Amino acid sequence: MPRKPQLFNREWIAIRRTLPLGPRVLCDLATVGPAGYCPVGPGTAGSLCAFLVWPALRLLPSWGQWTGLLLLTLLAVWTAEVARRAMGLADPGRVVIDEVVGCLLACLFVPDRWPWLLAAFAGFRLFDIAKPFPVSWFDRKVKGGLGIVLDDVAAGLIAGALLWLAHAYQVPALIRGWFA
Repeated sequence: MPRKPQLFNREWIAIRRTLPLGPRVLCDLATVGPAGYCPVGPGTAGSLCAFLVWPALRLLPSWGQWTGLLLLTLLAVWTAEVARRAMGLADPGRVVIDEVVGCLLACLFVPDRWPWLLAAFAGFRLFDIAKPFPVSWFDRKVKGGLGIVLDDVAAGLIAGALLWLAHAYQVPALIRGWFA
């Protein structure tokens, strides 16, 4: 699979300086500040940024968590579209706000304990990188800011659903039992 073209940091910084303030701020949100500029694994850096939002999100009631995630998803679609146009690329790797959304979505399915949250992070990254169906379908077929975000939403849903099943059927306890 051919790699997606990327802008080097210097090129993007030169383009960014020419943008009006509004699109510049939206591009900064899309890259989650410096996370999108990480030279190795910007997607992983963006996913880790979800844990900066998680402490505030978990304080809300369940309906507030889902509403907050929906609002963040809408913001992600908007900022990803603005950044995509500004960068002149179909799916810029520098845009990582979609990783924040996908990782948070996976985290909403599991208990609020660090082993489960780390499993949600790892599961989300696995499905985001491997891109099984339907993640790959969204990545190929849906264009623009919506497409940039929806493949990560699908990866987060798959990871979250599988971990929810693992928790519901007490898979960790079964595994401990095998080694007892």
